[in-house]
Amino acid sequence: MDGTYAVASPAFTTRPPCVRNAGLIPVDILRAMHPAWGTRAHGPGTVTMHDLRGVYVVGEGLVFDRNLQLAPPSVTQHSPAEIEAARMRLGAALAAGSIPCHAGRTVLCIKRGASNYGHWLAEMLPVAALCLPAIQGGAAWVLFPDGPLGRVPADSLDLLGVPRVQMRAHDGAPVWFERLIVAEGLTRHGHHLSPLVMDALDRVAAGVPAGPAARVWVSRAGLARTLWREGDLCAMLSGMGWTVVQPGGMPLRDQIALFKGARHVAGVNGAGLTNLAFAPPPARVTSFMPAGMPDTFQWLLSELRGHDYTEVRCIQGGTPTGPAPWDAALVEPLPSILSHLT
Repeated sequence: MDGTYAVASPAFTTRPPCVRNAGLIPVDILRAMHPAWGTRAHGPGTVTMHDLRGVYVVGEGLVFDRNLQLAPPSVTQHSPAEIEAARMRLGAALAAGSIPCHAGRTVLCIKRGASNYGHWLAEMLPVAALCLPAIQGGAAWVLFPDGPLGRVPADSLDLLGVPRVQMRAHDGAPVWFERLIVAEGLTRHGHHLSPLVMDALDRVAAGVPAGPAARVWVSRAGLARTLWREGDLCAMLSGMGWTVVQPGGMPLRDQIALFKGARHVAGVNGAGLTNLAFAPPPARVTSFMPAGMPDTFQWLLSELRGHDYTEVRCIQGGTPTGPAPWDAALVEPLPSILSHLT
């Protein structure tokens, strides 16, 4: 590494979540989440910005030097197999002499999970906020993931204040950079989120007026991890005055406006529920979760935002239809679901 500088990260506190049906959580899953749930006081920290020279970016933000040596700060939940595959991909591109080059300074806003809306919003976008003066002054570019998220990365960077001419999309193919800024310590998925993340999201949402909806149900109907009979539930909630949405089909600005006005946000844990980060305190958040899903990400977002957060753990039925064992229908009776929403 060629140089580093530090950004101060404020102290913060968290409370253990209110968990209903906690007895359904397997012991090993509960043990995995305990370090996050059990830590109350988080002291001031440091986000380290690594200024690397003459390096390559491959895949979901992995960084290698000319000797194919990995830059450790770029590793974020990547498996050894993924790292080795990226190294081989870079080696093949070097042998073919087919690597584009970018001069100047670029801020890396790509990490593991680059195709996930929640990962982008809370873990990649805020890195650009830390470097915003240099980016707005034309002294740095932003490298963001080009793929399943469509317009979301560019639109959110635009709301943050990044000029479009300073944005560079990356499709995962090896690219060489004269200088690359890599952040370390801002987030650790499911375990740590710096308050600086919320500062960045506040800036993104600042110019978007709040919408009128007070109660928002985030639907996952038709997706792998959803509530059994969620279609019936959505119809009932609509009749009770809830606004039922699937945020993935909405423009980013509309998503922000909707959640910015919400006083109660509920739904099955998933990427769309990450929009709770735009809901003001002390909004209620009710997250329905598989009993065996070891996830604390949205609880952390709610804690940093100052929400009244409740988690409802549910048993699952049927065969998983997604890549994870918890990507199956949640079996919770409709009367029980409604009782958690009153």
